[in-house]
Amino acid sequence: MIFTNCQFCKSPLPSVDANSISNEDLITNAGEWVGKVGSSYTVTAENANAWTGKGFRTYESSEIEGFAMKYLSLLQVRASTNMSLKIVHDSLRKDFDAKRNSIITKIGGGDKKKAIAFVILGVFIIGSLIMLILPSAPDTGEKEILRLENIEKQVIDDIRNKNYDDALIILNGMEYSISWSGEGDSIPKRAWRNKKEGYLRTIKELKNK
Repeated sequence: MIFTNCQFCKSPLPSVDANSISNEDLITNAGEWVGKVGSSYTVTAENANAWTGKGFRTYESSEIEGFAMKYLSLLQVRASTNMSLKIVHDSLRKDFDAKRNSIITKIGGGDKKKAIAFVILGVFIIGSLIMLILPSAPDTGEKEILRLENIEKQVIDDIRNKNYDDALIILNGMEYSISWSGEGDSIPKRAWRNKKEGYLRTIKELKNK
């Protein structure tokens, strides 16, 4: 069957003389429209848009699918008596079906650009919800850093005053204690552990002098 109207938006498709179009042109047109499936397409030319008179015309994703289907149907008719055309038709039809049935294209109603925008928006909304659900995490982290910084000041003061034993006792508490899911050996934990080990080495060297 050769379509005269788009099978998706029902708008009329440009007429094509099935007898006069060459096999090469048919393959070229089918390949071009199949290649555009999954996105909108804007063409710029003189009087491209008969409705507005402007020099550009935007084809929506549904129209593009209609054009692709029209040339594929013509190619299928020719392929019934030509094995080479059948191979080309089967390959283009497989590509066409894969693009139409892809998950990301379905999300955008057939338009890949819209689908990507929807996905990005969804990720942003989910991220915002997570931030709202876990508002205490940054505050807890800041309080922990402040606690560790106060311990560090006490250790430095004790080292300056040569109160090494007191400094060693205080150092036992200089351990980053927050552990969220998946952060058993987090960057803050390792950083404060390295600081602690540095002060322990310094005290040991000073005590041995």
